[in-house]
Amino acid sequence: MSAETQCSKFIFFNMNRISFLISVAVLLMTTACNGVITMTTESAGVTLNIAGSGTFTIDWGDGTIEKHELLVYTDSDWEENCEFSREYSDKSSRTITITGKKITHFDCSSNQLTSLNVSKNKALTYLNSFFNHLTSLDVSKNTELTFLHCGFNQITNLDISKNVELEYLACQGNLLTDLDISKNIKLMYLYCSGNQLTELDLSKNTDMLFLFCRENLLTSLDVSLNTKLIYLVCFNNQLTSLDVSKNTELTAFECGENQLTSLDVSNNTKLTNLECRENYLTAAALNALFETLNDNAGGKSILIGDNPGTDDCDLSIATDKGWEVYTW
Repeated sequence: MSAETQCSKFIFFNMNRISFLISVAVLLMTTACNGVITMTTESAGVTLNIAGSGTFTIDWGDGTIEKHELLVYTDSDWEENCEFSREYSDKSSRTITITGKKITHFDCSSNQLTSLNVSKNKALTYLNSFFNHLTSLDVSKNTELTFLHCGFNQITNLDISKNVELEYLACQGNLLTDLDISKNIKLMYLYCSGNQLTELDLSKNTDMLFLFCRENLLTSLDVSLNTKLIYLVCFNNQLTSLDVSKNTELTAFECGENQLTSLDVSNNTKLTNLECRENYLTAAALNALFETLNDNAGGKSILIGDNPGTDDCDLSIATDKGWEVYTW
């Protein structure tokens, strides 16, 4: 073989190799630029709500691929114009793949999902995956999230340390034994009821407005730094004391089914709804509580049923201040 022929073959081989490498690089760049969401479902029908900008495709996992325009999220369009659905012939396990660069809002709730991968869609600011069969959810790459609802699944661990923009977190009805929200200093709404939490550190969450942590295993709850709280629901835990003296913005407070022996709401002058049933409040403790109730305008109610002193306390102390007292 001549030197010229060898040289030509060498050049041809290397040009092909370079072309191949360029093709791979372009493919990798394209994949990296596109946001990708994958999920596995065992439902006979799936409904998704998707918003953002640009175009996206849905591979429904049954050979059907659709391309759609994304709409920028608005409350009025969300339910009607951002909904995409597919009916299947049976409940076989299928993997759905959604590809789009700028998907910001994604709702896959109530679809019997067994897995969900959003790690390749970093544009997400809103994710709703509640009422599925998820055992895990990785949102560590979704650093733009401000809204996360993953309640009513079977999640045992939730790491939100990278989601520093979170303002709304709903993770109720899972199997969480701990929840670290120390990095989520913008959090205003927290719904973590119905888990197995034994402690909840709220010291970094000074912007908190709504806290629902009922039906856990909490033995203490410090809300002294959460001075903006409007709504506090912590019933059905194991609390023996609870100080709400710093929570002067409270309008609703539900602490029933605990082990409280006393309660003082004298600083909660905006309070209109108080539920403290099934605690250890004696007649003297209830009377003392009534004395601390505000006597502002009417429309206020207190529920004291199933306390030791329910039948013997002086209800007139509360009713004279315009409170409706319920003893059931």
